[in-house]
Amino acid sequence: FPVAVQNFLRNYAWPGNVRELKNLVHRLLILGSGEEVELDEVKTALGEIVTKEAIEAPEFYDLPLKEARERFEKAYLEYHLEKHGGSVARLSQAIGMERTHLYRKLHSLGIKFKDKR
Repeated sequence: FPVAVQNFLRNYAWPGNVRELKNLVHRLLILGSGEEVELDEVKTALGEIVTKEAIEAPEFYDLPLKEARERFEKAYLEYHLEKHGGSVARLSQAIGMERTHLYRKLHSLGIKFKDKR
């Protein structure tokens, strides 16, 4: 693993245990796209783990529907915004939402972004 990936994994606040780290490393080595595991691959894999855990977390189901939906939408949009390099235009295209509606949604959820208009 490159030093940047090692540092990221070392500094990551692991919500699970050592088994989670072992499974992540195993999956990255098997499914990796190149000779070295890239930082983006690690972040994507961790995003999938965190999203799955957040949705399966029992406390998520105890929230009122409006709050649960807002938390999900915020996590979903933040994940995809980062995945698309902070570009609201690319995010809009990727998730199938009109850009004007997306800007309103980002503002209402308090999601910061760089306006590249």
